[in-house]
Amino acid sequence: GDVLFLAAQHDLIFCGGDCVGLYGTHSAAKEAFPKAKSWERYIQPHVGHGINLHYNASGAYGVIMDWV
Repeated sequence: GDVLFLAAQHDLIFCGGDCVGLYGTHSAAKEAFPKAKSWERYIQPHVGHGINLHYNASGAYGVIMDWV
């Protein structure tokens, strides 16, 4: 099926605080879904691990809803 990989830019728990550097060009996350029909990546800027707790969480929700 289709995969949307969404991460927070400054997620200390998931990617050591630099998800852009870790997932910006070559993505280990993409390798986790080698049979995906389509694969899309989005890094939510200016947020940490708890995207839902940030003031700009609606930006991530918009990306999710557009993808769905």
